[in-house]
Amino acid sequence: MEWNFNMENFKDKKKDDILEKLVHINRITKVVKGGRRFGFSALVVVGNQAGKIGIAHAKAKQVPDAIKKSQ
Repeated sequence: MEWNFNMENFKDKKKDDILEKLVHINRITKVVKGGRRFGFSALVVVGNQAGKIGIAHAKAKQVPDAIKKSQ
C-alpha cells in the first residue's frame, strides 16, 4: 500500500482565512423588583470556506460584549 500525502493539506491556515458571520441577536428580559433587566445573546458562525465550521452562543449585558464573547 502506498501513501501519498500532500503537505499543503497539513499546513496551518492563517487566521485571516476564517470568516465570521453574526446570525442572530436575542434580547433577554429579566423582571426584578426594581423593574426590568435586559441582557443580550448572540449567535455567531465561523468558517474557513473549506469545510471547517463552528458555532458560538454567548450572553452579556451589552450587544457588543455578547458578540465579542461568542467569537
